Amino acid sequence: MIPGVESYEATVETADDGTRADPEGFAVEFRNARTGQRQRFSFDQFTGGHLLHLAVAGCVYNDLYREAAARGLTLTHVSVSADGGFAGEPCASSGITYRIHVEGAAPRHALQQLVAHVQEIAEVPSALRVGADVRPLPPVVVSTEG
Repeated sequence: MIPGVESYEATVETADDGTRADPEGFAVEFRNARTGQRQRFSFDQFTGGHLLHLAVAGCVYNDLYREAAARGLTLTHVSVSADGGFAGEPCASSGITYRIHVEGAAPRHALQQLVAHVQEIAEVPSALRVGADVRPLPPVVVSTEG
């Protein structure tokens, strides 16, 4: 961790032995800390690419609510979807696009200004645009063989 920089740790771990058959695609729901509303995150596969796109969509989604509250605007429905592809060796992103759908009890121009502002300041899309230093830490490797 870098001194003076807030940490946002994320962990993914195994939940079963892989023998359980589940239908394709899944959704995870969380309660939004700012609004108390439930948020649904959905994707058809669990891949790094899907998680990267989910990070973009989730960041924009959260920022819309944060900035709306700061402006005294009430949002009634928000949806953000992000998409893109990967190709090449080594694998590289072909770019990420995202679409915002926002509804609220506010004048249309106020909602448009909100969206424009969030598109400028959303942290994850900004970090991706300028690049980020990604470095692995030493791994923990444990053999379960005797």
